[in-house]
Amino acid sequence: MDTISIYDIINAILGFTRDLLVYFSPLIGLLGGLKFLADWIHKLIFGKKV
Repeated sequence: MDTISIYDIINAILGFTRDLLVYFSPLIGLLGGLKFLADWIHKLIFGKKV
């Protein structure tokens, strides 16, 4: 059985993290866009009353 080096573990973690980021980045971008849109609408609606 080969010994697993710390370098191999770090590489595996980085690869897994990169895969997660690539997979979830469209979702994160979509949520960010929706939040921006919601803030803009909120400012548009409630900004006039103040």
